[in-house]
Amino acid sequence: MSFKKVPQCMGIELNKINRIMDVFESSFEYKFSKIVEGYKENLSENKESKESNKSKMEALENQYEREVIAKGGEYVEPPSTSDDYIEAHYEILGAEGYERQLKYEITALLEMQIIYAHKKVEISLKQFIEILSGEDVSGENINWPGLISRFKKFDINLPEIQGYESVNNIRTVNNSLKHSHVISKSVKKIRAPEFLGEKMFNDDNLFCFYTANVENRDLFVRTVAYLVGISQGINTDSLAEISYGTIYQVEMDDIPF
Repeated sequence: MSFKKVPQCMGIELNKINRIMDVFESSFEYKFSKIVEGYKENLSENKESKESNKSKMEALENQYEREVIAKGGEYVEPPSTSDDYIEAHYEILGAEGYERQLKYEITALLEMQIIYAHKKVEISLKQFIEILSGEDVSGENINWPGLISRFKKFDINLPEIQGYESVNNIRTVNNSLKHSHVISKSVKKIRAPEFLGEKMFNDDNLFCFYTANVENRDLFVRTVAYLVGISQGINTDSLAEISYGTIYQVEMDDIPF
């Protein structure tokens, strides 16, 4: 495909947009996801081990009951004295402790991931405002309504852009997570299905929430990037060069950690 030549000033703005998107689509968030994925695999394996030991204990208990019936009242050694039974019991206790630890770790990682997911949006939007206005706003504390208002001055209505609902949901959960593990009234108001009927944030509902919203968040930021480019007079062919989705194409082995 051949692209139309971009005037120098527009080329500078296009480079700025591309740099913003390069940072937005960095591998750091993907790295979080891979770590969470690894912990969840460990959690699944631990659960299988725990269930296997429970089955082993139940089998020994059933065998004991059959022997008691068969021997008609004669003394039968109870399963609790069996080495296999005792070993299985302690394996279960160990698995339960490990499960709690893993769940705490996964929850902590997901909290950081959601907070970072929102922060990335905030940073990108402020950088887009700098392109639109030509002013340095990096040191300004602009709240969410303020961001919406700034973009509206340039005929970009953020709430009407596809993916905004997911972005706003992530923002709301982010604000709640900063204060407590208790699901706040503001989170309940967004009626995200992952939190309906829940009282506390945990590894399961946070994972499902993040997974359900992250792609729409990415779509939202890419659309804003496109609209900012259009507002600067950059032609659509040139804007098509903005790289999308690289975050999902990086292998874990390629990421320095």
